[in-house]
Amino acid sequence: MNDFRDPTTKQEETRRLMLAIGISMGILLLWQSLFPPPPPPALTPSSEVAAPSPPEAAGSGAASEVTPASAVDQAAIGPDADVGAEAKTKPQMEPKIALATMRLQNERFEIVMSNRGAKPVLVALIDQAHGDVYREPGRAADRPVVDLASGREDFAAVKLPGLAADKTWRVIDSDASSVQFSTQVGDLTLTRKWVLHEHGLNQTLTLKAQAPASGSVGLALSMADPRLGGSMLSGPPDLPRSFCHDGKELGGRGVADLKDDLKDETESVAGAKSPEYFGVDRNFFAVVWSWAKAEECRLGLRQLPAAADGEDDKPIDIVTVTAQQPFSLAAGSSFVVEADLLILPKSDNYLAQIDPKLRDLIDFGVFKFIAQPMLWLLTWFFALVGNYGVAIILLTFTVKLILWPITDMSFRSMARMKEVQPQIAALREKYAGDKQALAQKQMELFKKEGVNPAGGCIPMLLQIPVWFALYSTLRVAVELYGSPFIPGWIDDLTLADPYYILPVLLGGLFFVQQRVQPQMGDNPQQQMMMKVMPVMMTVFMIALPSGLVVYILCNTVLGIPHQLHAIKRDAKPA
Repeated sequence: MNDFRDPTTKQEETRRLMLAIGISMGILLLWQSLFPPPPPPALTPSSEVAAPSPPEAAGSGAASEVTPASAVDQAAIGPDADVGAEAKTKPQMEPKIALATMRLQNERFEIVMSNRGAKPVLVALIDQAHGDVYREPGRAADRPVVDLASGREDFAAVKLPGLAADKTWRVIDSDASSVQFSTQVGDLTLTRKWVLHEHGLNQTLTLKAQAPASGSVGLALSMADPRLGGSMLSGPPDLPRSFCHDGKELGGRGVADLKDDLKDETESVAGAKSPEYFGVDRNFFAVVWSWAKAEECRLGLRQLPAAADGEDDKPIDIVTVTAQQPFSLAAGSSFVVEADLLILPKSDNYLAQIDPKLRDLIDFGVFKFIAQPMLWLLTWFFALVGNYGVAIILLTFTVKLILWPITDMSFRSMARMKEVQPQIAALREKYAGDKQALAQKQMELFKKEGVNPAGGCIPMLLQIPVWFALYSTLRVAVELYGSPFIPGWIDDLTLADPYYILPVLLGGLFFVQQRVQPQMGDNPQQQMMMKVMPVMMTVFMIALPSGLVVYILCNTVLGIPHQLHAIKRDAKPA
């Protein structure tokens, strides 16, 4: 049928229709924004579950209690929401098992076990010197506990085809020092028993076959980057590392090395073929598997998305390590994996008592030959005085006494150097246009007068290795971790001075020392450098551990009267 309406009328009707549709869409959008429909139930990742409360200090007695996870406060099981792909997609055909936690405790550890993964979800160590759990660096009394597990899916996990990382196991038995779990994976019945002991946990994993089965079973560990330190005002970084130890040498890689070696999370780096130990660590703590029959140690890296409410939006780096053992079972036979999970404060003496090879976990750097005896001496002084700050001062006196003869010779050389300054000035004037001849004549003068032009630098050069060794010790020796010097001011000798008092005092003492030191010439550039040096040293000391600044400060205080005595002694009568 033809439409005989006027074209203008048709255009007007079309505009009205479009306007009506637009108004309807606007009203619909406005209604949905003001009265949104209820959201569908959120799919909570299986690792984000209720968790145990942070551990208290040792002393309340060992305890173990099977607690429904919903009855304990949120703390440790759920920070790692990165569940393996198989765990996310594989349907669970078994009856649902309620989540539960068990607390194991002795004089060294506070450990919370979970039937999710049948493994530890919170691991805290107790500081034997101070009788409290180790806490993350800082000054607040309620700062977080150092939790080496933090509920990560691959911490002390069993690696077996068909076994989901977040699978909930049945709790078979539990007491004050042990817990036993069980689950079914295909034709395999798995039983995992943990027993608390002096150095950590003993794990016995039993695979019983209902039908012929073969494959490989593995154990894993992981350590997240705590994101501590690494800036001008926060001191040295606390970096995670994964490692394998073949009994002769420790091969470890940090986050930066693994990022260079790996393209993505599916890759790993081969370590020891038959590792005697494999594990993960931070600067002051380590968690290590001791598994006699382990094979094919491999190091890996994965990333966890940053928390939505976190200050840093960068993903969290997590280093991993795994090892495995093949098995082949007939129907009705069993295969047992027995391994110790060592939970270690990185104390040189403590590690040596367990196995001297474990001392390789402590990276003292190139000055290890100085750092190890220095640490022994510090712990000996601490046993006498009960304060590591005072122990560092006593160490300063000891080193000063050892280097006294060399330092004294240096001061005598500086005195003789001052005596020949007029002759050096005359040579400079005479050979102003011939630098080669000037250098030759100066060396002849020094040889004739028995002067060593570098003599004044020898004490400083001898102290530099001591500084580096003490810096390394404060960075990795758990004996000094969290150790106060003056409570309320220097609460942790491994951290920088929070009020910058020590660096400013040291800068002032450097200025006084320069005023006392004999002037070696009137070179304007040298004099300017001497004036700027105290300021530069003050800025440099701001980021250093306060324990190291205490040492340098005390050494400078002892050096000034020695220098004044040497000047008075070596001064020639007028």
